[in-house]
Amino acid sequence: MVEYRKGRAEDAADILDFINYVFSQAHYPHDFRKFNPRMYASDYPFWEDHYVAVENGKIRGTLSVTRTERERAGVKLVCGHVGQVSVHPYARGEGHMKKLMAMADEDMRTGGFDLAELNGLRQRYEYFGYTQGDCRLRARITPTNVRHALGNRAEELMHGLTARVRDDNTAWEKRWDILDAEGRRLAVAGPGTLETEALDRLPALCGVFFRSSGEKEMTVSAALYDTARVRALTAFCEDVQLSTGMQYKIYRFDRVLQAALALKANSGLLRDGELAVEIDGLPLRLCVRGGHAEVVPGRAGEGLPLTAMQAQEFFFATAAPLLHPEAPAGWLPVSL
Repeated sequence: MVEYRKGRAEDAADILDFINYVFSQAHYPHDFRKFNPRMYASDYPFWEDHYVAVENGKIRGTLSVTRTERERAGVKLVCGHVGQVSVHPYARGEGHMKKLMAMADEDMRTGGFDLAELNGLRQRYEYFGYTQGDCRLRARITPTNVRHALGNRAEELMHGLTARVRDDNTAWEKRWDILDAEGRRLAVAGPGTLETEALDRLPALCGVFFRSSGEKEMTVSAALYDTARVRALTAFCEDVQLSTGMQYKIYRFDRVLQAALALKANSGLLRDGELAVEIDGLPLRLCVRGGHAEVVPGRAGEGLPLTAMQAQEFFFATAAPLLHPEAPAGWLPVSL
């Protein structure tokens, strides 16, 4: 008989062994203590985040829901990050993941969560109510772009900057800390990332990364509402594309849409306008005036009728502007 329940302290070693095994079998060697040390190599009680399917004392499937709080445009959102979704290769097709996902969904729905997010295959998670969202701009940068951006001041602009391989790198992901002359970290860089607030030094930071790593290309993403980062990247990158990041399942549309709409409005990207929707019977009116966004209760029967999944796609999908001309121009997509 299979028992479906939350993880316990005595499950800790088995959970870690299980997810390392399943993900290593499916992809490449995984060591979650190195991949996510804050969760699996610290005092954090990670087993409390896990849901497990246990048969005859052995784990057959698991997933985790990590509660995070993030503030967006003054709205504090409670998000459940769903991860480590895994079933033993010999137990697939037995319904373990359906049961665990249903348990996690009910706990988030009734536990004050505003939304859930995860990474994974689109159709697999559509069955559980998730849709693609988190539209982002991805900029491709090459050493040639950097050389032209720095011009004949390359040595001057890169002077004092050094790159140091990070201690938490894994076999499948290597990143560097970019340091200034005083040893202060200005950026974390890798083939698929560049985390920095020093946007005025972006070409130089990329140059140090290329010089130290030997890489020939890097891809850096930016949220659409982060206009300063978008400007800095598009000023010298080779090309850009829009792509999808996380998949979302929204429990409290009023709060999530308030945060997402205000975030975009605060960046100056939204024109004035109004839109009425009714999401699974919940009427809402969205309004933007003078750069201020507001989501308030609407009147039943007056708004565009949408199911929850249709609403998620309507507001967050990358292709939303092409699919939904009824929305005010420039509003879609929104992101978090």
